[in-house]
Amino acid sequence: MKKFALFLLVCALLFAFVSCVRYHAKAEDVAVCYRKDFEGNNVLTEDPIVFTESFRIQTMVKGALNGYKAEGLDPETLPETRTVLIDEKEEFDAAFVACPFEVDLEKEMIVVYTFSFVYSRPTVIKKVSFSDGTLSLKLENKRAKWGVKDACQPYQRYVIIKLDKLDVDEVKVDYKIR
Repeated sequence: MKKFALFLLVCALLFAFVSCVRYHAKAEDVAVCYRKDFEGNNVLTEDPIVFTESFRIQTMVKGALNGYKAEGLDPETLPETRTVLIDEKEEFDAAFVACPFEVDLEKEMIVVYTFSFVYSRPTVIKKVSFSDGTLSLKLENKRAKWGVKDACQPYQRYVIIKLDKLDVDEVKVDYKIR
């Protein structure tokens, strides 16, 4: 009985590992938020600077302290999440000042998923699947240790996912908060 249970555990772990590695998927988190400086002015904090200013403005989301007022945007018109597929050099250059990955756009592509968040925990890829032109990504943030207080003011979180180039018509992202 113990051998069978061990066999099932190994199979489950192998399945979980293969589901993410199948498309060579890697994720990187980037936090973009505003904080108040000593004079009370909003100051953009993004360390290191990853995105161009125009991409940051184009991908603003509702609920984050992301400078929408400074850009003259109505927060009620902003979506709660945005997903951007980047698979061409022009798109890449328009989005990134410095990408956290080395990317060969002939063989690879990037998905940028952004949303408002209040935790500083890292994001992990749980599953990647591709069927009939639809790329499905299941992401979740790592669970904090019991008693660790990691909540903060709402900020705009970007998850940058690099994976093998596919003929994608649609990207669906399921983000689980733990």
